Amino acid sequence: MPVTGIKVPHYDEEGKLLMVFEASSAKRSGENTIDIEGLKLEAVDEDGKKVLVEMPRSVFNLDTKVIAGDNTASIRREDLSVSADQLHFDTNTRNGKLLGNIKMVVSTDQAFE
Repeated sequence: MPVTGIKVPHYDEEGKLLMVFEASSAKRSGENTIDIEGLKLEAVDEDGKKVLVEMPRSVFNLDTKVIAGDNTASIRREDLSVSADQLHFDTNTRNGKLLGNIKMVVSTDQAFE
């Protein structure tokens, strides 16, 4: 039976909030995997900018701590928007890998010189 309305904060050793994991539903699909619907990860990058990662459907591997989205995924920041066919996100290192058709839009308020 799926669990609905999940919201899990993730903190570092000093108690600083690193990311918030939200999902509309999740259910165990195997011994080491969880199927997730409506995943949203909100984090703050090294520059202090808020980053939002969204995956309509994904699978979380409990052993590797990698979330793999198997359909259109998006990453947004105030100055950047990226979408891809697939996204693999390592929750330990907070690094991701985009696969398939990738579209990136960079916005800036500064004029090119």
